[in-house]
Amino acid sequence: MKINFQIKEEIIEAKKRIKKATDYSEIEKIFDGFSNTVTKIASKKIQNIQDEKKKLIEREKAVSQIINGSMIPTFVINQNRIVTHWNRACEKLTGYAAKDIIGTNKHWTPFRLKKRPTMADVIIASMGKNDINKYYMDLWNRSAIIEGAYEAEEFFPHLGENGKWIFFTAAPIKSRKGEIIGAIETLWDKTETKKIEQEKERAVSGMAHYIKNILVGLKGGSYVLDVGFKNNNTEKMKKGWNTIKKNISRISDLAQDLLTCSKLKEPEYQKCFPNEIIKDVVDLVKDMAKEKGIKIKTILDLTINEVFMDPTTIHRSLLNLISNGIDACLDDKSTDKDWFVSIETSIENNKIVCIKIKDNGCGMTKTAKDNLYTSFFSTKGNKGTGLGLFVTSKLIKEHNGTIDFTSKLGKGTTFIIRLPIGVPGNNF
Repeated sequence: MKINFQIKEEIIEAKKRIKKATDYSEIEKIFDGFSNTVTKIASKKIQNIQDEKKKLIEREKAVSQIINGSMIPTFVINQNRIVTHWNRACEKLTGYAAKDIIGTNKHWTPFRLKKRPTMADVIIASMGKNDINKYYMDLWNRSAIIEGAYEAEEFFPHLGENGKWIFFTAAPIKSRKGEIIGAIETLWDKTETKKIEQEKERAVSGMAHYIKNILVGLKGGSYVLDVGFKNNNTEKMKKGWNTIKKNISRISDLAQDLLTCSKLKEPEYQKCFPNEIIKDVVDLVKDMAKEKGIKIKTILDLTINEVFMDPTTIHRSLLNLISNGIDACLDDKSTDKDWFVSIETSIENNKIVCIKIKDNGCGMTKTAKDNLYTSFFSTKGNKGTGLGLFVTSKLIKEHNGTIDFTSKLGKGTTFIIRLPIGVPGNNF
């Protein structure tokens, strides 16, 4: 505006001088002076424009560096819905490279099977509430922090290998005049948080059912015990008391599992014989297994002598796995099998005790395999807490050991525990 005013002033001044001029040479000098002045003014204006352009380019570079350097997955679209920025974090989250997205309107492709507006598109299109509801139903909200911004949370089943829960926000980019010239969208992977929330919900539900079953067992046992006392019936008293003891044991096991889950337990190393511990566990379960028509087999390597290990870890882990093997046989729908659970020991490289627990029961589904060591996941319904294998895995890892498994639906499951001999940092 200032430069334009200067040019107008020069034009007015030139006109006045021309009117007073007396010959052609004087007019020519006036025009030359006017031309030089206007050229200087125009050059200054061009320089100002170039300086502004340079500042804008530097500003754009700075913004790009900030966006690309951000650990938050972010992309930007302009008023024509063309992607101008797609940072490295966004590449990592979506699996789509910036070179394949920037300069296109394909920012929807990582999230949808068919083209539809992203939250950034909603802002560019200035959509109203009803239009937004068509795409996001009740999953979206207006931002409480940024005017004109929106936020939502949604599960994208084909994002990544198993789908992802994404919390995303979109905000307008405005010109100095307040016009929307673009939109920026940020994405937050909430998958792990959702898993924790789901585990908590499953935990509360599973624990409630399990404790309810224990209470029902205690009430049933106490009722039978009372009937026995009233009628002086020794058999009823024994039956009622056995039921009560069984459920007290379930409470004790539950409490122990919860304590194991809640804290890190350092192994208590001491001299022990792994084969003897296995025999002790087998003695605990063999009568019940025999009653159910399940054979317990042992194939023990007699060369395994006294070693330094945590006998509690071995005992609890084996009891969990053998009990699960028995349950797998009981859950098997096949009627032409001779069910068994076998326990085999061996020594590897004189450093590792290997314990293999195998059953020919029902085997595991893909869901069971995927969630095998997840806390509070159970295939036993209300009969289990879902803590057994989670606790077993935790105990083995604390012992610097490993636990692996193979399973085939309808054929059976094999677990292999490998435990190092001796206290870490010492040679025995």
